[in-house]
Amino acid sequence: MSIRTRSLANFGRLRLAVVLCAGFALLASGATSAVAGGKAVLKNGTVLSGDLVPVQGLSKRQLMQKSGAIDVYPILMVDAGYKRYFVSQIQVERAEREAELSRFDSFQLPQRRTSRGLKLEQLGRVANITPFDAKGRRSVTIQTSRGPLEVIQGVRELSPRYVSVEGLNNEWEFGLATTSIPIDELKRMLRTAVDVKNPDERLGIVRFLLQSGLHREALAELAEVRIDFPELSDRIDEVEKEIRRFQAQELLAELRRRKRVGQHRLAVAAARTFPTDLFDAAIANEVRTILDEYDAVRERAERAVFLLGKAESELTEDAERDLIASIRPIIRDQIGWETLDRLKPFLDFADDPSLDARERLALAISGWVVGPTGAETSLDKALALWRGRGLILEFLRSDDPFREDQLLDAVAGLEGVGIESTRRIIEHLPAWADAIGVAPDEIATLRTGAGGVVEPDSSDDGASGTRYAVALPSEYDPNRAYPLIVTLRPSETTIEGAVAWWGSANTSGGSTPSAGQSQRRGYIVVAPDYADEVQQEYGYSAQEHDAVLKVIKDACQRFHIDSDRVFLAGHGMGGEACFDIAMSHPDLFAGVVPISGLARKTAIWNWENVERVPFYIVNGELDRFSLEVNSMVVYRMLKAKFDVIYTEYIGRGYETFYEEIHNIFDWMDRHRRVDDPSELEVEVLRPSEDRFYWLSFDDAPLRVDPTAGYAKRALKVTAKITPGNSIYLQSGARKNTLRLTGDLIKLDQRLRVRSGGRIRFNDFVQPSVKTLLKIFKRTGDRRKTYPVEIVVE
Repeated sequence: MSIRTRSLANFGRLRLAVVLCAGFALLASGATSAVAGGKAVLKNGTVLSGDLVPVQGLSKRQLMQKSGAIDVYPILMVDAGYKRYFVSQIQVERAEREAELSRFDSFQLPQRRTSRGLKLEQLGRVANITPFDAKGRRSVTIQTSRGPLEVIQGVRELSPRYVSVEGLNNEWEFGLATTSIPIDELKRMLRTAVDVKNPDERLGIVRFLLQSGLHREALAELAEVRIDFPELSDRIDEVEKEIRRFQAQELLAELRRRKRVGQHRLAVAAARTFPTDLFDAAIANEVRTILDEYDAVRERAERAVFLLGKAESELTEDAERDLIASIRPIIRDQIGWETLDRLKPFLDFADDPSLDARERLALAISGWVVGPTGAETSLDKALALWRGRGLILEFLRSDDPFREDQLLDAVAGLEGVGIESTRRIIEHLPAWADAIGVAPDEIATLRTGAGGVVEPDSSDDGASGTRYAVALPSEYDPNRAYPLIVTLRPSETTIEGAVAWWGSANTSGGSTPSAGQSQRRGYIVVAPDYADEVQQEYGYSAQEHDAVLKVIKDACQRFHIDSDRVFLAGHGMGGEACFDIAMSHPDLFAGVVPISGLARKTAIWNWENVERVPFYIVNGELDRFSLEVNSMVVYRMLKAKFDVIYTEYIGRGYETFYEEIHNIFDWMDRHRRVDDPSELEVEVLRPSEDRFYWLSFDDAPLRVDPTAGYAKRALKVTAKITPGNSIYLQSGARKNTLRLTGDLIKLDQRLRVRSGGRIRFNDFVQPSVKTLLKIFKRTGDRRKTYPVEIVVE
């Protein structure tokens, strides 16, 4: 029985049976086999491939309960053979059921059970794993309550997508992604499964590697086949052309990705060394087009530098020339791929005879400060914007309240620097806090509120602030906004190790850096030191929340982060923390990725808080009691039509599931934080849960259990903005603060705020640059800035 067949059968047996499609063909050794299934295209753009099976729930209890006279199937299960995805039916844009997805080369390895052994119902942590030998066997040591348990495993079947593994001295079946197996181990097993003297079977290995997406390895294997079977040269040439075609598409896709995420030097170098002579003309032309685009950017940058100097030399006033002479080098030195677009109006109108030098320079300076859409031809206004930029940076760096007030007054007094231009200035500001010692493709350790890099093992040095590890993407440019992953470590890993899972970069001072997925995909990764060194379980404390929130703010001050693309992730107890922290602070995140985490305790109460926050949840079927625990909250989220993908690896336990990382990055690439909603309804369990989107409150009437650290009964807080410019508020808190924008209310109409059955505010609001900057300094959020703040008591 294949893993896919067993997967579907066991889901039926263990979870009360769902009627499934039958007729799965067993894969024959060395045969080309048809794979049945379909695909679900989700509204967020994710495509899940496998057998599509509507289900009523996740657990046995949920499958037993009746929803009415007619059975309802609110959840779609997509069975991919070695893992299952569960999504809400309402999140499926299109479902395609196909009799045959494709044909794959697959191989079987004969295995003999040494004993029946026990059936594994739960898996503890894996202490040791040996490599697969040529016969597909390995030893795995598992920690159990009775001590270490050694399990002998054997690969029964190899397919391009996954390999089927079974226990030889117990009952344990599961699958591993084929690409997760080291290539040397994989090739040894493949050669055992075939007759290496048979050219057709050797070419079957080549096809297998090609179908697995291992194009380089397929070419290497083909080269060996060419040596062993020179009489097949013509046939091998045709196969090589086919592999080269796939390889070219893969290389082009990677080149485009690097260009898209701002890794321009690497993209140019790759394009210049692209082996176009090995591929067809269409591929060569596309590579040439990419190089031409970069050449055009370089030429425009050189032209911009020349024209700035030319315009400065044409000024007639000495005072103006001296001022421009101090500004021009700053712009000149930062002109590059990420900033050239700011000078588009200046370059487009550089030869316009109707504009004099002052007006052309105004376009350059204003465009540089607020972006091309805010560029204008008045030099006085452009210089005011430049002055405002400097004052705002000084305000953000200041820790003197008196000086801060002076700076705010100065910004507010600048002619032409209003709310919209201030927002644009903020969008284009460089980071304003120290990040000395942090380099791309390395892991560094910082401390909130402190200066540069600190020692990785400085957790007990008595210094204040929260330590965190950070890795920047390749070619990090402070003028580009980057997505951020906030990863929370499991109990068995350091913060540096947590960052390395995403990036696999070296620690500072190491040898040659090795860029990993986060560097390649253009993400910044930080790992807050939110838990004690010896802590084994997540504590659900306000201190843990505070550590994470402080690190997010500190990172936003040191690095240019896109606040609409902040993702919370974690493994083990860090995955459990993901559920709790995201549900307590949903307005901060574009998505949440708990891996091997448990949704319990507070999640049972406040899961509805994340209605607008997407989740990508990964667990092993045999991981502790994760299904029993998670099914309650995750089922509610799926049934409530939330944007959730629940991924369950069949027969797997407590793991990091690195093989899922590409799917996770693809999913994150598709998500952005939602805009502030006009209506809020949240459940509050701690005093520290005091801000949700545009509403914050103090002294909420909560009875916190001192043992648990949160209230055993949630406080419901509601707030609603109506089209008639009224706000209805119910929190029970002594003090409520509303942060508002023109997207939420009508700024030119009277605003009424009702709370506790009384009108608490009834007046016209006064949008203010000062208010906007004060709130921005508190949050570090470049994307959500609020010019109106109303306190209701």
